[in-house]
Amino acid sequence: MGVIVGPRRFASFISRHVRVSRLRWLCTVAIAALPFLVTTTLLIIGYLFHAPGTAHAADYQAYGFRALNYSDIIWLYLRDQATVHLRPFLDYRLEYPPLTGGLIYALGFARDLRLYFALTYGVLSVCALVTVAALNGLPGTKRWYVTATPALILYTGLNWDLAAIAMLALALVAYDRRRDGWGTVALVLAIWLKLFPIVFLLSIVIERLRERRFRAAGTIVGIFIGGSLALNLPLARANLAGWGYFFTFNAGRPAEPSLWTLIPSLGNARIDGISLGLLVFGTLVLTAFAARAKCPVTLPLGGATLLWWLGINKVYSPQYGLWVYLVLALVGLPSGWWRGFILLDLAYYYASFQILYTASFAAPYSTGPLTSWQATYLLEPLVAVRLVLLLAMIGWVIGDTWIRSAERSATRVPPSRQAPFATITRAWSLLTS
Repeated sequence: MGVIVGPRRFASFISRHVRVSRLRWLCTVAIAALPFLVTTTLLIIGYLFHAPGTAHAADYQAYGFRALNYSDIIWLYLRDQATVHLRPFLDYRLEYPPLTGGLIYALGFARDLRLYFALTYGVLSVCALVTVAALNGLPGTKRWYVTATPALILYTGLNWDLAAIAMLALALVAYDRRRDGWGTVALVLAIWLKLFPIVFLLSIVIERLRERRFRAAGTIVGIFIGGSLALNLPLARANLAGWGYFFTFNAGRPAEPSLWTLIPSLGNARIDGISLGLLVFGTLVLTAFAARAKCPVTLPLGGATLLWWLGINKVYSPQYGLWVYLVLALVGLPSGWWRGFILLDLAYYYASFQILYTASFAAPYSTGPLTSWQATYLLEPLVAVRLVLLLAMIGWVIGDTWIRSAERSATRVPPSRQAPFATITRAWSLLTS
């Protein structure tokens, strides 16, 4: 016998159902928006942190080093006389890749320094939000490592790295969805904004070869070569010395706080040769290990190789910390690594700019024992800790990849169902079982 529901009871039921559905929808939207709200908050704080420097054009470096809010974006605008609209690589030398030069030139048409910095910061802020969104589309990543890092405050307005990071993140999403053409286009843009993403070109080609998708690997290499020639060849033909200054500048650049400043009595030429040899050797070792793995290696191989590069490079600028946070997010290291690197990164940021101010502007201390003390007892210990931490991160990535390979061999889980990264709990249980 059926139950007759009156109009009032039916209307009440519908009303309650609508309210519950709306509440669930609002909760879903709020949860989805939370990472972007956190990132936006940090970006706003970062702008307020760096923007006052635009009022100190006459003594910018002294002000920026003293206030610990220095920005290459502001300094290069002043140094290269952006108001004259000179063309980078053609009219003057620039120590950055072609696309970064193009970005600087395009935004340099702003009417003054304040607007130029605001526009540049806005572009980089969008890049940060794009990175967060892209990491959300990569399974197994920990996007909060990028979303909630204080580095967004310190480094978004310091240099242009976030533009390359955003392009790299989009490329990795496209590769994960087997859209290799679009992925390689984004990767080419990332590489010629900042050279670091080239390690992921190697890792994705290795992955496609392991999958026996030889045609896809060839397509990726072909698009990379074609895109790189299209971006670089016109500049090289117009002014070879100007285009090549990015490479010659970095080759002749003396070692800055890094492994090589901890080793005395090494000339710049020897440092270049040894560091290049170590980079090639480490990359080959990591590649050989990845080739034997029985799980996806695009992210762990690319991430570990990038960490190795940052560790043995003769220059480590403070904003390179953004790349470490990206790797931490991509390979899914436990949160303790993230928190530990934040503490180190903040200390290194303070120490590096404090010693720059002391050495350059804090007379009479610029040539006295204070500068030597800061280098010996403040900066160099942080450099050593960073090197150890980067090596330990690489070791974790190798161990985690080996564990996932063992899991896949033992369980024969189809690739489509295999979790991209094992958690530290699972790894520990396997090691101790």
